[in-house]
Amino acid sequence: MYLRYPILTLTPIYFYFIIRSIVAFQRLIKYEYGEHRSEWENDGNPCTIFWRPPESNYWLNFSLLSPGKKIWYKWIFTTPDWIKNDDRALVLHRELRKTTGAAFFCTLCVMAPIAIILNLNPQLNSWK
Repeated sequence: MYLRYPILTLTPIYFYFIIRSIVAFQRLIKYEYGEHRSEWENDGNPCTIFWRPPESNYWLNFSLLSPGKKIWYKWIFTTPDWIKNDDRALVLHRELRKTTGAAFFCTLCVMAPIAIILNLNPQLNSWK
């Protein structure tokens, strides 16, 4: 009962950071496409959920194995050379890391209390 209100408070914050993270990734992919086309092609022509280049065959890119998802996870932990040498790309990359980290932290803060509540109170966990 006492954890209900912080969860309600953190849930909109969680979705805010998820959306910011998606937008940051989309901006970085668009920047790579526009300014560093050869690197974009080396990365496998990644798209995002809401953006694709005009020559792409995808309409919406929801595949878990898409180049965009692989690049997202790679860029969270590493910084490619083309980003290190470009100030604008470095700003976008830092925004991607910060918002993804905040979204992950909010996931832990929102989901962990829900799991604890469901495990501590068997009545909430039943479908009866």
